[in-house]
Amino acid sequence: MKNKKYIIAFILLVLLITNTVLVILDVYKPVDMAVRDFLLNFYSATTDKVMQIFTFLGSTTWIIVLALAIFFFFLLYEKKQNFAFATAGVIIISTILNQVTKIIIRRPRPSYMPIGLESSYSYPSGHTMASASLYGFIIYLICKSGISKGNKIFFSSILSIIVLLIMTSRIYLGAHYFSDVIGGLLFSSLLLIILSIIEDKKKYLYNPTPGIKPKKK
Repeated sequence: MKNKKYIIAFILLVLLITNTVLVILDVYKPVDMAVRDFLLNFYSATTDKVMQIFTFLGSTTWIIVLALAIFFFFLLYEKKQNFAFATAGVIIISTILNQVTKIIIRRPRPSYMPIGLESSYSYPSGHTMASASLYGFIIYLICKSGISKGNKIFFSSILSIIVLLIMTSRIYLGAHYFSDVIGGLLFSSLLLIILSIIEDKKKYLYNPTPGIKPKKK
């Protein structure tokens, strides 16, 4: 399992670098436009409202509220400080990575974006990174929980669909290109797999031999 995680992390890193280089070289333009045009085929007042709901689920306001709720749930109710601070860490690191990358790449927003919708740079998508990081971390916690396998699959699937719809909403509403949301997803996926590897390392240091508790000094 550990080796698989390292392989997955390496693949995600390669994909992220490749995606970023293609964005810098402006190679993605035909694909970005094709995806945008495809989504506009589903344009309607109802679709607009639905997409606005999902884009809100990836907004800074909602992500902060949800992250704080999870933070205090683990800190005060479950008494699991490691999960509480991990939740905060995921959001903080994700936000820093997003802002630094935006400043470095400096990709303008789509020219067809409604005026006043967003003011920052376009790559990578902040909504995608924040939602994929937080909801992805919740999926990680669900998989680590003691609930049934069926419930793990059900709740993880629901959260994954929400992230995909948030990504779709950003393209549909004209706030981002397809390559922006893909970049955000790759960033967050890489971040989560690295945190998972670190967690495995911590467990190994505390208990290097499965089934045997380390002796107290």
